[in-house]
Amino acid sequence: ESITEASGEPPRENRLIDRVLAYLNGNFDKPISVDTVALQFHITGSYLAHLFKEHTGLSLWNYVILRRLQLANSLLRQGLSAEDACYRAGFDNYANFYRLYKKHLGMTPSQYKKQAQ
Repeated sequence: ESITEASGEPPRENRLIDRVLAYLNGNFDKPISVDTVALQFHITGSYLAHLFKEHTGLSLWNYVILRRLQLANSLLRQGLSAEDACYRAGFDNYANFYRLYKKHLGMTPSQYKKQAQ
């Protein structure tokens, strides 16, 4: 048993991932990359990518995309247009948003909006 296990504290890597998740959840609607996040935590992008995938089962980028899609759905339910929801959710390109939306959610933003009303 390690010292951190004996003290009841989570291992340092888990605390780091918790901090990274908190950072992502507060900033996923802004421009973000693995390297910009890694700089915030004074680690390399490759180490962050490895650690994030190991602890969450998702790549950091897929996590950000899924969170942005969740926000876009919320904005669509509030009545925003698909294009407005795209940019407010942090996507910088509507065609890319549309493609990712359809790939991950199996429908277009407008189909979702009609279904949600």
